[in-house]
Amino acid sequence: MKKLPKKEYFLQRLQDAIANQDQGKQIYYLSRYKGQIELEAQALAKQITELEAKTAPKKRGELKKKEYVFSFKGGGWNSVMAKTKRGAEKLIEQEYLTDGGYPRNINLIPIKGSARVVTPAQYNALLNSFN
Repeated sequence: MKKLPKKEYFLQRLQDAIANQDQGKQIYYLSRYKGQIELEAQALAKQITELEAKTAPKKRGELKKKEYVFSFKGGGWNSVMAKTKRGAEKLIEQEYLTDGGYPRNINLIPIKGSARVVTPAQYNALLNSFN
């Protein structure tokens, strides 16, 4: 790779051209000086991008929704789809409890902490319990 002259070189040549009142060389060295600054800026931007990529926090994979089943006081169950257990419990609260924490329906009071991930086989077994 060809070594590029430093911007100081072009700046010195520009100053010499100004002292000699040579407008042609002034324009030439000014454009070269500007080009060198732009090259250095691009190199610095590339270094910054590489450093940011190295220091950026690692992203976890996107969580997939799972089916969570939960129980009601007095018997019964239902299910919700959520990515995490905390998310499932939030959905249960939104669906079955008021903002004050009271049940919307006195017959459907969910048991806190009863949400658990269910496999398709377990879900089918729960459905078969109705027969």
